[in-house]
Amino acid sequence: MLRAQTSFDLELDPQGPDALFFSTVEIQGQSAAGPFTRSVVLDASGKGQVVFPRGTSSYSIAVTASAPANDRIRNRDVVFVRLIDRDGLEILTPWAPAQLSEDCIGTSVSGELLARGACVVDKETADLSWTGQFSVGLAKATEFELNLSKLSGGDQLSFGDVRVIPKVKGVAGSAIDVALTGDQGSVMLPVDTTSYEVSVTARVPVGERIREQDVVSLGVTNQGLGIAAEKELQLSEDCLQTGLQVRSTKAEGSCADQNGDFVFLYHVKLKNPAATDDYLPFQLQRSWGVGAAHFKQLEVTSGSQILPLLGDQISVPAGVDAFTIKVVVDQSQTVDQGTLSLELTDANGEISSAVQALASDCEPLAHVDLKAITGQGSCVDSNGDPYVMYSVSFNKATQVNERIQLDLQRSWGRGDGRLGALEVTSGSQLLTVVNDQIVVPVGVRDFTVKVPVKRAQFTGGEHVTLTLKDEKGGELSDQEGFAEDCAPQVAVTLDRLEPQGGCVDDQGQAYFLFDVAFDHPSTLNERLDVALNPKFDAALGQVDLAAVNAYSAAGSLTVDVDRQQIVIPARTQQFSLRVPVRDAVFEGGEQLELQLSNDRSDVAVVDTFTPDCAQGRSLPDVHLFLLMDQSTSMNNPDPLVELASTNTRIEAQDRLAFLAYESALQQAGYGFRKVGSKTFKRIGDVPLIDTRSNSSRSVAEVLKRYELADDPGDARTPGDVHVHLIKYGYLVDYEKLEITPTDLGSGLPVEESILLTETPDQTYGDSLSTNQDWVQRGLPAPEARDLFKGTGQLASNLYSGTEMLGALHGLTDLLTGLSSTVDSADWVDIDLITDGRPERRAWWDARDGGAGVAIPLPAALGGDPITASGLLYDDAGAPRIVPTAAGVDQWTQTQTALNQALDQLAQQLDHPQTHLLVEAIGLGSNDRVNFPAIYSDLFSNRTFDNSGSSWSYDVVASDTLPLVTG
Repeated sequence: MLRAQTSFDLELDPQGPDALFFSTVEIQGQSAAGPFTRSVVLDASGKGQVVFPRGTSSYSIAVTASAPANDRIRNRDVVFVRLIDRDGLEILTPWAPAQLSEDCIGTSVSGELLARGACVVDKETADLSWTGQFSVGLAKATEFELNLSKLSGGDQLSFGDVRVIPKVKGVAGSAIDVALTGDQGSVMLPVDTTSYEVSVTARVPVGERIREQDVVSLGVTNQGLGIAAEKELQLSEDCLQTGLQVRSTKAEGSCADQNGDFVFLYHVKLKNPAATDDYLPFQLQRSWGVGAAHFKQLEVTSGSQILPLLGDQISVPAGVDAFTIKVVVDQSQTVDQGTLSLELTDANGEISSAVQALASDCEPLAHVDLKAITGQGSCVDSNGDPYVMYSVSFNKATQVNERIQLDLQRSWGRGDGRLGALEVTSGSQLLTVVNDQIVVPVGVRDFTVKVPVKRAQFTGGEHVTLTLKDEKGGELSDQEGFAEDCAPQVAVTLDRLEPQGGCVDDQGQAYFLFDVAFDHPSTLNERLDVALNPKFDAALGQVDLAAVNAYSAAGSLTVDVDRQQIVIPARTQQFSLRVPVRDAVFEGGEQLELQLSNDRSDVAVVDTFTPDCAQGRSLPDVHLFLLMDQSTSMNNPDPLVELASTNTRIEAQDRLAFLAYESALQQAGYGFRKVGSKTFKRIGDVPLIDTRSNSSRSVAEVLKRYELADDPGDARTPGDVHVHLIKYGYLVDYEKLEITPTDLGSGLPVEESILLTETPDQTYGDSLSTNQDWVQRGLPAPEARDLFKGTGQLASNLYSGTEMLGALHGLTDLLTGLSSTVDSADWVDIDLITDGRPERRAWWDARDGGAGVAIPLPAALGGDPITASGLLYDDAGAPRIVPTAAGVDQWTQTQTALNQALDQLAQQLDHPQTHLLVEAIGLGSNDRVNFPAIYSDLFSNRTFDNSGSSWSYDVVASDTLPLVTG
């Protein structure tokens, strides 16, 4: 058994035809965490690399080989294979021969099982459905054992009406009824079966009811073939329609890569995200012969996720709504013409296809160039293992999925330490590393590589060199040494780990709940070591890390069971951790200790179960202040949304503001559910409501079908959410909305106000005919200068202006009032978003001797008149204070009062460092205006200052955030 994740070189040596081609290599094995599958990419000499997970105890290797067009595979041909470890373990397997035979069908069958759905028909009955798939058709009629298990709840469940429908060469056969003995049975699948469906009816006794949280597992095994597939199903009244439907298939390419091989890309979009794990049949048809050019690589990716291939089926996980198929064709002979077509057959039997011509004079694909590799220093983690960090950047954001080849060279011998598993991240994304390649999804401008060293015996002067090669052949290297006095790369500290009291949810499930907070948002993906230490006897219940649910406002967090860690995405400051107890027979007083640690912290707390825990417990209120820019310049492009369907700064702002709103909902204990449904979805777990991958208007439309809901898995009553919307452009507008447990209907108006923000010129055009605010605020009648529109400008001067001084003045008034009413446990979140700088047309300003037009604030913000811009910047970023005509510096006065209000508010809160959060977000790109210089002064010297207090302040530029799509 392997004690750690280990890399191996795989070598194939054919003894037969002079040019035997290996198109696919698949390795299946068994590790401590369960079965696994690995695909190996081979070079022209039949060599590749594979990484086995920790705890690997056995494995099998399946290879597909083909002979040239004018030759044939012979029964006596032999292929040898061996593995050589790359991590200094001195593992070298002997050459293992495999003799080819025409009578060998079925000897390398692999199987996979997917959950299709579990729909509650009535209170006593549920229909369960699974789908199974084989890598190749069965060579003969084969018997499989079926085993049904009740994993969570469902003690009264019984199973019946078990039916299996095999598909032979893709055609559905007759249904086979399966008799159960207890919860076990067997089925004989016919020869050439490629897939099958299993349907089961679950029932409870009369008087009992099926619960939505009940979990059932189906296992399908055949020891002779080495198949042991298992898949869980959670029952649901909100049964999702299964079956994938293809919206579009688009071909891109072909083009020759740096090896001279042709690369084809096919982009597939589904009509809806996969409701459950599912399959999609595909077929590739080439017009040229095998001897001319053969498939060297076939890969399917969705973001950084690699979708498995099983025979002629693509395995599509739940939630995926688009993916890319990459086909590399080995140019072994000259081919000047020909076509490669892709066909996909969806659940309705409809075929979607795309055809691309093979051409030697193709247009280059939109691959990026490596721009820089910069070593970020080295350090030692909490286990005493050294590691080194690298930052990698491209010349632009990736337009298609990319494969970046990597190579690591160490200066020390194998006995002095081995390289551990690489961790590659981009923003909150964890990128996949396959063999010696990094899979980089669309929209990535840069990423970080963390290289750990295990069992190091360093004496000084050790270094490691990282070399990367992009798909155009560009290559960069950087050498980084290890230092004894390194500064930790992970800069966050666990600020709070608070038990919230063990309880029982609405479904009768016992659980323990913990809230976790860092001292400030993480800048990189963070990993926390986690340990669960029950203080009660195992006979009273069991806890399992695999069942733990960790979640933040960004959605569910990854729990890495193998490493005993939780993966925390970048920009996360707080999250919750729910530990369910299986088969609990608690009476009260039972305790669970949770221990979390990283490079800088090690914290452990104990939570206690209380039978009447739900009585009188509630979550704190949340006060959200969103300052949103409505100036006409917000219709210009922004780097954050350069790959989105709408590339404007106001689109970027609306998406970011909605994420802040979702964070407030999560803090208060709310989530979403479909109208008319009982199925609860936590914030971040509804793909169609994710503004990182969907446009603001699309999300606003989808939200009409959803409503806010209390989390049934949390016995505490949700808090109130007070949303303050301050929108500022040529004047300042204000709107306040509240969401409470008894009035959830305010959610949709809040959401639409955030997501559908418009600039005033979009709302009114170049007219005042429907604008009541102009007259009510006493603004002067427009003159020629107000109606002037410059050449190429999107709007006239009529609605120009960025009244940031008024917005900050109004915020100060609100925060001053909040200090007297806020509860010490409340959350206060403040987000200021802008596209550059305060502005006011010159003839309304007090600069250069002007009198200054009084633009009063709304009465709810104090109603004070603002008569000057207060602060201006030139295009180079140089600041200029603009006082009123009476010489009063309103900007500095407002800044002082604002920070005093924040300091006073911090004194009222128990945990101001985590519960009073201010974030300033700068939009725009550095074209003719020096935005970095402006933001450096505006956000550091002219607005927020927490240096004398304990509240948190963060500054973000949109061009440093992961790009959004949709």
